[in-house]
Amino acid sequence: YPHPRLRSLHFCDTPGFNALEDDHEARASRAIEGAEAVLWVFDANQTLTRSELDQLQSISDRSERLFVLLNKIDRLGEGEARREAVDQLESHLGEQLDGELAGHFSISALEALEARTGANDDATDVPSESGFESFESTLERECIQRAGRLKVLECRKRLRDLLERIRETTDALEARYTELTHEIDQLQSWLEELASDHPEHFSREEADAVDDQLDFALKSVARELQESLQPRGTLFADMVLPDEDREFILDLLKERLEAILDRSRQRVSNDIDRIESRLVQRMGPVLEALSVPHARSLDRRLEGLFDEIRVMELLLDERGYGQLRARAFGQLEAVGEGRLEENADEVSERQLRRRLHDLLPPMRGPIREELQAWYREFLFAVRRFSDRVRRDLHLLQLEAEYRYDTSPLFDVLRNT
Repeated sequence: YPHPRLRSLHFCDTPGFNALEDDHEARASRAIEGAEAVLWVFDANQTLTRSELDQLQSISDRSERLFVLLNKIDRLGEGEARREAVDQLESHLGEQLDGELAGHFSISALEALEARTGANDDATDVPSESGFESFESTLERECIQRAGRLKVLECRKRLRDLLERIRETTDALEARYTELTHEIDQLQSWLEELASDHPEHFSREEADAVDDQLDFALKSVARELQESLQPRGTLFADMVLPDEDREFILDLLKERLEAILDRSRQRVSNDIDRIESRLVQRMGPVLEALSVPHARSLDRRLEGLFDEIRVMELLLDERGYGQLRARAFGQLEAVGEGRLEENADEVSERQLRRRLHDLLPPMRGPIREELQAWYREFLFAVRRFSDRVRRDLHLLQLEAEYRYDTSPLFDVLRNT
């Protein structure tokens, strides 16, 4: 109800006790328990029962918040004639409650209402014998004004508690982001170390492995070639490789080279998977510690990195291994048969292996250079990702530190 007095307090008119419905009594008990002031209204024409007095005595902090009103004293007589009866009621009430009340008043709400509405000879002042003026003055002083102060104090307390929780949350966030930044710093240190030696080290090892496997393959093909050589004419005549055998040797060379390059590419793929797994393992604690929206954002960034790596691997297949394969196959088809047509008189296996090796373009150097350049680009992309993650964490830390800074509000509370 839009009454000026109700702006600073909540007024609850509860059911009475000894009601027919149990729920009514439970509602009244809950309201009394949580109220800052209790106004208990009795009918002055009815005797206070033992159960009512027990209920009054059960109220905690009676001297601070319990006000007892004996209403309808107008029915006890007119003016001074009812004073004796009112005094007896108040004396009885005081004896029963040992004076532990915030206040007690004997009033006639009817007389006060009639005076205010002008129903009684157009009077505007509340008659003193109604007792309402004294009660209203106490109500204003002890309840309404106090309620305003209490609400301000309660609001300040709740605001302070809220600010403390915000500060604790902010401190926890800052500590968490600092710890996560340390995790990313360790990741970056690992990536720096990896970028400094892994491209050259791995590409050199892989080039050596391809060279060794190619040398082994050429040995086996040289044996096939020796078995295919057939003498023509006398014992000292030139030895010539038949056409079908030359074609077979060239196909066998292509097949072995294809297998060597495929195994090399698989080793590179395994090494990339190892680095990616290590990256995911290091990013795991960061993802788990972030809130769901921020974790999703980081997860999308990680997926973007993996998509970028997949594209880079396709380029490695085409630009690196694909070009090596095409150049080798093209050279075999262009000069292979002609070189195998040359006389093979008294040719040893080593000489045959050298002749087969000459059919192929250089492999070791191009593989090393291509892998070294690719790994540098690959690790640069991973380091760029870690830099972005560290920047994101730094922004989150700044947001927690400045956006949720509660110190100005604490200053306001201290100064008010």
